[in-house]
Amino acid sequence: MKTIWASATKAAVLFFLASLTYAATPTVDSSLQSTLDKYRNKYKMPGVALSVKLPGDNSIKDYFSGVTAMGGTDAINKDSLFQIGGVSKSFTAAVILQLEAEGKLNLNDNVGKWLTQFPDWSTITLKQLLNETSGIFDYMALPNFVNQLTNAADSTSSNLILDDLANMAYQHKPNMAAKPGQKWAPSNTNYALLGMVIQKVTGHGFQDEINQRLLNMHTGLTNTFYFPYPQAAADRLVHGYEADGTTDVSHFNMSWGGPAAGLISTSHDMVQWSQDLFTGKILQAAQMTEMTTLVSMKNGQPLKAGDYNMGVGLGIEAGADAFDSKYGLAYGYNGNTLGYRAQFIYLPCYDITLAVTINNMSQNAKDMSAMMADLVKILTDANKPQKSDQLPAVCKKLK
Repeated sequence: MKTIWASATKAAVLFFLASLTYAATPTVDSSLQSTLDKYRNKYKMPGVALSVKLPGDNSIKDYFSGVTAMGGTDAINKDSLFQIGGVSKSFTAAVILQLEAEGKLNLNDNVGKWLTQFPDWSTITLKQLLNETSGIFDYMALPNFVNQLTNAADSTSSNLILDDLANMAYQHKPNMAAKPGQKWAPSNTNYALLGMVIQKVTGHGFQDEINQRLLNMHTGLTNTFYFPYPQAAADRLVHGYEADGTTDVSHFNMSWGGPAAGLISTSHDMVQWSQDLFTGKILQAAQMTEMTTLVSMKNGQPLKAGDYNMGVGLGIEAGADAFDSKYGLAYGYNGNTLGYRAQFIYLPCYDITLAVTINNMSQNAKDMSAMMADLVKILTDANKPQKSDQLPAVCKKLK
């Protein structure tokens, strides 16, 4: 399927986006801040961070509300780190796609080519792992898995390596939740396997590859870290709380997250990552096309050209009921762990990127989606959709 990104050369897109102008106003700043404060108070979120990148402005603006710990007085700030959950998948997918561009693997490779120890999964392709249509059982669904995390909270000796995560899922009976290619079913096991493939292909540890390729000083992502975290970074991790509002999970052993959920970061870095990813600084054009080729969340089948409602790419999602008709298209991902939530959204028709991090889970599943919708409305009301042949065709339909 020819995706929206393939219609423009990287150079043309970058030139066009650089020509846009937008002036942030005190009114917009005030509206964004008051929206953060409103939702934090209404839904009893300890702390929230928001970062925004607007067209024509090379800077990223940050907004904060609340505190780093319940009952505490230390305010959320630019140095506050959050677990970002499934947003980590886009980083892992990017490493796989870079290896493909280097000729070291192919997305149509079978798992069995690289990992012979899982014969039941041998015919599943790397692409099916990436877009989560493999049907492989999720190790997070194992009975008592979360309780095991609690028991291993402070023990570095209990660190789970990628082989552990994959083996736990493989040994579960059944080790498949669906037939390959027949359903979209998110599974952290997919990304544990991808991490193992990266290690097999490169001969290096997963952390070494992600650090060298994506998290070094040259990328500008100076506040994003993969487990095990440097002590200086771990000390900046804000406290995170389960949906009961009291259980602090910030000390839980995060080795369970692996390549699917093992990163901590800031909302600022998440915006920088999204900008770099969607403006061609991370991947070559062919690999960006693969990342943005979508399958349906309903049945795992490829979406038709121009149909971007609720689609899944490689480590990213596209479209959402609240965004399609109003804003043309939204790329991003909504990730969570046991006590943290993170979401980034990139609106190509507006050239707006925003990211939010929160340090609790919620008993109300709609609080974050409602807040994100309000934030997007504020930003798009102040910035008309762009009209250009270099942008996705769907943008031309917006008024």
